[in-house]
Amino acid sequence: MSDGNAVSISCGVPMEVAFSVGTMRLASPASTLPEPISYRSVTPAAAMASTHSRQRTVPVTCSIRRFLISAGSEIGAADAMAKGAPNAEGERGVIVFTASIAAFDGQIGQAAYSASKGGIVGLTLPVARDLAVVGVRVNTVAPGLIDTPIYGTGEGSEAFKANLTKDVLFPKRLGYPAELASMVVELITNSYMNAQTIRVDAGARLSPK
Repeated sequence: MSDGNAVSISCGVPMEVAFSVGTMRLASPASTLPEPISYRSVTPAAAMASTHSRQRTVPVTCSIRRFLISAGSEIGAADAMAKGAPNAEGERGVIVFTASIAAFDGQIGQAAYSASKGGIVGLTLPVARDLAVVGVRVNTVAPGLIDTPIYGTGEGSEAFKANLTKDVLFPKRLGYPAELASMVVELITNSYMNAQTIRVDAGARLSPK
């Protein structure tokens, strides 16, 4: 929606209540609806520690729960938007899911994570169809290898990140957070973007491991 302000509500996996509170705040009389809402669900990096044993157990619980939270958050956001007044084109809001290229290029040991992200991709079209009647668009971004603090700092971190770029086509580097954010903004402001999953990955195709 090009004439509104976007509100981002970031929820950790154990913080379902935080999103509910945020949704209620947006739906309150003090809010100016319609407003597009972008949200994401974040699994703590510690839960995804790369020890072999934890790769087989912890990610299964966290990834499936992440998928359930994303689905529940969509319902709350859509409910708040549907109660708002539409703009001149009948639009009431925008939902932007965050998936991952792992939904398409899942690597060895990533079965649960890839399945959770694939579930979000699979939600995009049917939810867009469900919410079209109330004027809410639904899109998904599938980030590739984005340079965030999850990779740590220092010489070892830089060497690890350099190795990751082997799967990146061009430009041969990790993505900048601003580049991913730019795509999210485009999906919010471009009113003709609906029911799409967009890869933001510089053409990367992940190898099996």
